[in-house]
Parts: sequence; C-alpha cells; structure tokens
Amino acid sequence: MPANEKRGRKSAAASAVATAARADDQNPGVSAGRPPVPESLRGDTVAADTWRAIVADMPDGWFKIEHFELLAQFCACVSRAEKLRSTLADAPLRNLDRWERLQKMLDRETGKLMAMARSMRLTHQAQVHPESAHRRAARRASSPAIAWPKVAAAPWAKAPAEGDDDA
Repeated sequence: MPANEKRGRKSAAASAVATAARADDQNPGVSAGRPPVPESLRGDTVAADTWRAIVADMPDGWFKIEHFELLAQFCACVSRAEKLRSTLADAPLRNLDRWERLQKMLDRETGKLMAMARSMRLTHQAQVHPESAHRRAARRASSPAIAWPKVAAAPWAKAPAEGDDDA
C-alpha cells in the first residue's frame, strides 16, 4: 500500500474527489459534472425534465458516456407513457377497442421503462440492500411516533344488530 493512502473505508467526500480526479482526457466516459440534456430530448419538455431529475438524483459519475443513449431512451419512454396515460384518461369507455389498444400500448411502455430502469439500477430495489430495508421497516413498525388515525369500521364488518336472524 502506498504511504500516502489511508487505510479503511473512504468517506463520501473522498470518493467524490476521486471521481472528479478520474474525469480527465484519458477517461472521457467519467463525468465530474452532470451530463447535459441531449439534443434529441430538448424539444420534449417531459423527457428533458426527466433527464435532469434523474441525473440530479444520482451521484456524480453514475452515468458514463456509454449510458447516455439508454438514459435518453428511458426519458423518451417516460414521455410516451405520460402521453398515453393522459390520452387513456380522456378516452371514453364507449370506444372499448380504442381504450384496450391504448392500455396495451401503455403496458408495453411500462414494461420497457422497468427493464431500462433495472438495467441502469434506478429502481428502489437496486439502491437499497434488502437487509437495510428490512431493518428500516422493523424500526418503523415498532416506533410509537407514528400515530395512525382511527378509521371507522367497514359496513360489512359491523356486528349484526339484535333481532337480525340472517346468520
């Protein structure tokens, strides 16, 4: 081990500095900053906003040049899914064939979105270790700080009144 290297785990700040140091002419795929919205998405505000939100949410260097095309496809797919969702919401049910066709198209877009999100490790499941999620859920369940509001019992759960011989 070199004399100037510390032992143990690196802090987030040290990792960020290391990422910025790697972003040079020899490694053009590593970005010290956030990649800008590609030209192909600039005309579509939903896709461009999705790109900005995802890139801002992930750590520096998460997306390399080789990931840009997949991310652009993902953002365009989000935009198409939003358009289909709004068209489907406005579609009258009296035209059932059109409604079913729109629903199938939306299902396909959603499937594509999930596949791309998984491959780029954007899903919640990919970012949280199962054991950590289990500990958090157990901590929340045992916490008295959450006071759930009392809700009225469902009508079908009411006890039968006296004199009812339905049972």
